[in-house]
Amino acid sequence: MGMTYEDGKEYLRPGVRRKSSNGNNTNAVASARDGIGALPISSDWGPLNTVTTHYVATADMSIKNTYGGGGTISVANAYMDGGLNTLYLVRIGTGGKNGSLELKSGENTAVTLTLKYPGTYKFTASIRSKLGASDIKELVIYDGAKAVETTPFEAGEKEINNLVEAVANSRYVTADIAEGATGTLDAIAQQVFDGGENPTVTTADYMEAFEAFEPYYYNTIALDTVDKDVQAMLKEYLKTAFNDGNLAIAVIGEKGSAELSDRMKNAAQNDDYAIIYFGSDYFRADGSLVNGAEAIATAAGVIASTPSNKSITHMQMPGAVQLTERLKNRQYEEAIQNGLLLLSVDQNGNVIFDSGCNTLINPDVETQDDGWKKIKRAKVRHEAYYRLDCEMDKLIGKVDGLPDGIANVIQRGQAVLDTMAEEKKLIDPIFALDKELGYGADYGYFIITAVDADTLERIFLHYKWKYSEKS
Repeated sequence: MGMTYEDGKEYLRPGVRRKSSNGNNTNAVASARDGIGALPISSDWGPLNTVTTHYVATADMSIKNTYGGGGTISVANAYMDGGLNTLYLVRIGTGGKNGSLELKSGENTAVTLTLKYPGTYKFTASIRSKLGASDIKELVIYDGAKAVETTPFEAGEKEINNLVEAVANSRYVTADIAEGATGTLDAIAQQVFDGGENPTVTTADYMEAFEAFEPYYYNTIALDTVDKDVQAMLKEYLKTAFNDGNLAIAVIGEKGSAELSDRMKNAAQNDDYAIIYFGSDYFRADGSLVNGAEAIATAAGVIASTPSNKSITHMQMPGAVQLTERLKNRQYEEAIQNGLLLLSVDQNGNVIFDSGCNTLINPDVETQDDGWKKIKRAKVRHEAYYRLDCEMDKLIGKVDGLPDGIANVIQRGQAVLDTMAEEKKLIDPIFALDKELGYGADYGYFIITAVDADTLERIFLHYKWKYSEKS
């Protein structure tokens, strides 16, 4: 009969000994974060130059409640349609005017209500007695027919002051008392806030958004425009931001109605693995056309949400049922050679991503291999950067600059790489001390060697037919 044993203890008698342990992975390492996007927008309501966060389960309502329904909100919704879990938004612009509404006491203005944010979004307000409570009145703010905020305040000779105090924490309005105002407030029913004007958006305003996103981790960043100057600003920003730790990939492009030769030329000019240039339009099932910024944002959502052990190559484009153009094989090959990402149609009639290329055409011989030309492989590498950064950050100031501390670093780094190998993202990865640069009292140099796994993209079938079984 087998007996138990303890590690490190010697046993004299021959025989079988056993032990048991938890086979589950309890040595958790930093995990991947997919499905996160960032987007600057214009709108007719909402805070300016402030990052807001929207999650897939509630994004439809949270985006509308935060920003209204105008401007480029449709691009944000298209981004979510691509499969995002999380979307960071920044409303850009300067100036504008906040809508306002005067509350009367007889012939005199008693209180001016002013919306908290500039814009043309049409909120309305009502002042009414609370049902069943004659000593209480309510200020009700409406978005269309829906009451979005109700603020009760005590009625009577001090109700003007009571209202102003009650709305101090309102999400929608501020209140100012007119000089010398007294008495009670007249009832109103869904009266419109007038005079609102949208902020003016310029190219320079986009930089405010890019910098606002800086503290956040996201997989892709898109734009609500196909303006070339804005795209150029984003590209320059990312070059600097990468050195500060930003691992985002920009997805830009243009309408599919542009000449294919122009789209290819514009894509090739980027020559950067961190820039994806998308250039296809498509129709939804309801016949509506999706093009420009909306189509690009949807593609950006797909790219952000696709795990790095999978490829977007031949993946269906969400919501697309028909393309606006049908290209030849030669044209698709030229597009790939020029770093232009396009949609095509598979043998079942599905609208799919024809390839998984970014705009890198000429890799830097010192720092890049051809793997950087593929969206999938660039995502694997960025993921390795991120996960190792997170894991190593846990060790800063926690381990010593002695052999046991260095061994701890190697063990934790290798654990991350082994996990990615189990996820079929890396092949035979190794985390090792740099033997040339070594380590010192408060530093250590390490080398990561790995092959990032790809997906099968080309299958070659060689048929050998026979005239008969005897031939």
